[in-house]
Amino acid sequence: MRMLRRPLRSERYFLAFSLTAIGALLAVSLVAAYPQMLELMSGRRSPGTAAGFGLRWLREFVWLIVCAGLGLWLLFGPPRWRLFWRGTAVVVAGIAGYTGFVFARTLLLGVPPEVALAGLRVFQYVPFAWLAFHIATHHPLALFVWIGRFLKALLLVWTPLSIYQVLVAPPFQGRTAFGSRAFATFNEANVFGVAVATCALWFVLTHLLRERYAWRRRARRETIVLGLWLALCLTLALLTGSRAALALTVLVIALPLVWTLRRPIDRWAIASLAPLVLIGSLVLGSMPAISGRQTDLLRDGRLAKWREEVIGAIEGPMDLLFGWGLGLGSNTVNTLFGYDYFPRQFVADSHYVFLLNGYGLIGVIVFLALLALPLMRAPRPAAIVFVAYVALLSAPLLPFEVFPTNVLIMLAWGGLMGMARLPPDAPRRPPLAAEPAPASPEPAANTP
Repeated sequence: MRMLRRPLRSERYFLAFSLTAIGALLAVSLVAAYPQMLELMSGRRSPGTAAGFGLRWLREFVWLIVCAGLGLWLLFGPPRWRLFWRGTAVVVAGIAGYTGFVFARTLLLGVPPEVALAGLRVFQYVPFAWLAFHIATHHPLALFVWIGRFLKALLLVWTPLSIYQVLVAPPFQGRTAFGSRAFATFNEANVFGVAVATCALWFVLTHLLRERYAWRRRARRETIVLGLWLALCLTLALLTGSRAALALTVLVIALPLVWTLRRPIDRWAIASLAPLVLIGSLVLGSMPAISGRQTDLLRDGRLAKWREEVIGAIEGPMDLLFGWGLGLGSNTVNTLFGYDYFPRQFVADSHYVFLLNGYGLIGVIVFLALLALPLMRAPRPAAIVFVAYVALLSAPLLPFEVFPTNVLIMLAWGGLMGMARLPPDAPRRPPLAAEPAPASPEPAANTP
């Protein structure tokens, strides 16, 4: 059986540097919004007012360190760590060319350059996807196991703080049946809820991949530990009062259970009920006792906002195909300049609407095509869980502008695609029964 090659010493050093830097970047989420969190806890500021960037410069600083390390590794590292694989360069060149065209068209429409640059933030953590791709190609499971440990440490910090906020914090963002909506170390409860749901996704992916690639496993013990962490994530999602977080956490827990069914026809029969389950969870999450607010999903929610702002902003087929202003729906622009500062500016609150605004219908189609790649190449059912999660998460939020969710999604995306390049015999499970070793042939006797 062809085994995975032994890593070089320089590769081991780079792996340690990469995982440490990623862990440091995730740890920044504990302090990035610290000033805003203190203001919310003391009751001095409403979440709807301008907040500034606080200590978010630490996030950009660590991001620069990781990108600099990647650049040095590409220049001086082993040649097997290639920047692009065969065929990938054509796709990357096509996306870069179309992005340049959209950027130039946005400037011709009179949109300021800083707004157009904010629309490019969806590509900020693409280098992390490339890094995860190569780590998973050469060192399976290392990325998912080590980052999972960092996430467990973050959850242990968020849990007591969330309980304290539920009991003590002013109910600026609403009050659930448990108390005030928890926001932990973030400045908004929805952002914290999505981060918790993404942690649950990471734990499920790690468990599914470990079932396939691990040498030694304690299946019963690992399943019990996974259940405890998922229960904690579900509890925190309930404390945040976020409808999206609740639906996403239920999704990542339910999909692997469906996959355990023996017959494929049973899986598809239950999976066909997924839309009803998601709609039911959203309706349940809209109840004041769960979400802390009473809203009509059709009149007061995002659908009504999109009907008024998005459809009214499209002035012709060119706007529909190529967008009507890159970055006008970005949360970064709203944070820096405020709401309604530029003409046709709006709050996207959906990655699909954001892509339609900035990149047009072509951008939405390209995103869906790239999202479907893990289904065709990555190991299942981990790829199915990941694609379903990102597809659902992109409907009510901008996941690639929400930290640290954007980092984790890019790492999981690249990691799953990297495992698609493993040899077919990469899973090295021990045999079910000990087989006797083949007898070595006896040396021939010396003849005169």
